[in-house]
Amino acid sequence: MKITKISIALFILMLLSCVSNMTVVNNRAQVDDVAWLWNWINTWNIISKSTFGLEGSSPPKILFYDDKYVYTNSQVSAPDGTPLSGPELYDQKISWMKQVHNDTLILPDSTLAPLQLMTFAAPMRNGPYFVMPSPKYWDKVGLKNDVVSTDKMLNGIFVHEFAHTRQITSITQKLFDFQQSGNYEYPINDDLVQNCFQNDNVYNRQFLAEVDCFYNLLKIENPAALKSETKKCLEIYKERQEKYLYPINSHLVEMDDVFLTMEGIGQYAMLSFYLSKKGGKLSFEQALLATRHNRKWWSQDEGLALILVYEKLVGKIDWSKLFFMKDETIVGLIEIEL
Repeated sequence: MKITKISIALFILMLLSCVSNMTVVNNRAQVDDVAWLWNWINTWNIISKSTFGLEGSSPPKILFYDDKYVYTNSQVSAPDGTPLSGPELYDQKISWMKQVHNDTLILPDSTLAPLQLMTFAAPMRNGPYFVMPSPKYWDKVGLKNDVVSTDKMLNGIFVHEFAHTRQITSITQKLFDFQQSGNYEYPINDDLVQNCFQNDNVYNRQFLAEVDCFYNLLKIENPAALKSETKKCLEIYKERQEKYLYPINSHLVEMDDVFLTMEGIGQYAMLSFYLSKKGGKLSFEQALLATRHNRKWWSQDEGLALILVYEKLVGKIDWSKLFFMKDETIVGLIEIEL
């Protein structure tokens, strides 16, 4: 067969077309494989602006993982990573990478961690970092929510935890001061008070009654009655701290206020997601039920109640006071309104 220049040119064009189509298919498959990543980050982009009115910020170092791979923008966590198509954060392009982890995670602060379930934000010298498993890894846990699907539940968990990346920098010094304030039996985190008293049945009953007191305030429509009843709930709150926390360490009171503020904001982010179109556009009652879930974590449940009470008192929250708090806490802001 005689091969002309024209037939060679057509062959090359066909070959380039096949390569191009294969690239499109491969890119599409890659995007589909991490669709959850696009969904989670884009959800936070929306909530950070529409719910909290936050300005853009430098993206934190992020580490997601499943049984085999890490998905990250941290060169430390994926030193030999291959480029991965991923979403922008705060309108800034992110260099996402993917790498096999061999059951050991290199956290963005260079700490080595065995493969395990963990979700948190933490400070580094050059900014915060964030760690969370992908949906594929969560499947092993079997976590369920009776109100929303697993996909929406995980998206809600993500926006809660990722909200902490916008808080952590402003309270890093506070966390350091807490560490220096004394020797504690349990790690200094948002579950410290719960860890101290979860086996004390009397404390449990009093605490749950305190939380119910705050949630019941949401049913009050009369402004004067709302303020009056809020004062009563705060008295119960202060009495608990005076009776149980002060005798252990006076710093526990400030820790309680700070961690309730942090966790309340995280829960409010989750609630806002469930109220949004992406989250199912649930009624407030259903969204609240999904957010409170099994009420397992004390600081989350009471923190959300305090945020909602404050919102009911002021109408519209200036979120900058809470995200970038210096000395402000949600309890202090409620007291100012009263």
